[in-house]
Amino acid sequence: MSWGRAVRRDDDVELVDESGEKEVFAIGGVVLSDDRCIELIRDKHGYLLLLDTLESVGSVADVRAGGAVVDPKTHHGFSTTKPLTMWDADTLQVIKTIDVDGRPDGILFDPYNERVWTLSHMPPYATVIDAKEGTVVGTLDLVGGPEQAVSDGKGTVYVNISDKANIAVVDAKNHDRYSALRRELEGHWRKRLAF
Repeated sequence: MSWGRAVRRDDDVELVDESGEKEVFAIGGVVLSDDRCIELIRDKHGYLLLLDTLESVGSVADVRAGGAVVDPKTHHGFSTTKPLTMWDADTLQVIKTIDVDGRPDGILFDPYNERVWTLSHMPPYATVIDAKEGTVVGTLDLVGGPEQAVSDGKGTVYVNISDKANIAVVDAKNHDRYSALRRELEGHWRKRLAF
């Protein structure tokens, strides 16, 4: 696959080839640590594209997810399917599936301790996975529905709790929620968080 240009919309991308044909894909997320690859979801496949050229680098078969991340050390990829899908970022082959509770939606790779955080709008609100082994190392009740998370890379994870209009501050080592930063946010949905 190759396209001539891309038009980014809220939660999807319209790709246009040289002849003017258009296809719309849902954005799964940026999945490689150098931010050069984006995952687009269509027809139960996660297609990986290079951002600078829009050239396809392949797809992970039978993975339809809301998001994906890759551990740059192990090259293990994770997609927010249920069960969670762990795949090899070099071969794009599925390694295994991981049973999790809730309904995985958001996802974060935390380089501090090489953990993958999956976020769900229903309990348990966060499930933490060891990125090397692909095993569940903990769950966390964030006292509300998380939308997105970021890591400071030093042991703290900040999670946007969209239905409570606050930010949960979490100890990444012990998976303890130790405070909530409350700030009234404008708008109906508070989806974005950046560090």
